[in-house]
Amino acid sequence: MGGWIGIIVTGTGAAMLLRMGHAWLGGVAIASAVVQFWSFGIMHNFAYEPVARYMRAIEQLRKHGFPENDAKALEAMKPETDPDLAPNWAAMLNFLATLVGFGLLITAFVLWLV
Repeated sequence: MGGWIGIIVTGTGAAMLLRMGHAWLGGVAIASAVVQFWSFGIMHNFAYEPVARYMRAIEQLRKHGFPENDAKALEAMKPETDPDLAPNWAAMLNFLATLVGFGLLITAFVLWLV
């Protein structure tokens, strides 16, 4: 859920900036939101890879005639996601883009008040 909060905040800042006629700053905010979404997706894919690999293996077993009861028993032992598998560069990129997005939201509020 944490990745979505940054994207929503940055999108709000972009909408405010674009509405006030600051197209350049609004464009930077939109680019920041896109980078956040992209890097969040990379981190998500890496974290869910053990689960996806496990589910593909279960499907292969079913495809090759593995008994359904045994497959259901194996599904009950599904591994957990592992956020530590996400690459550091993607996490840092997401963090920096989130900081830029929050800064632009604050800028939008300041420009709105002035």
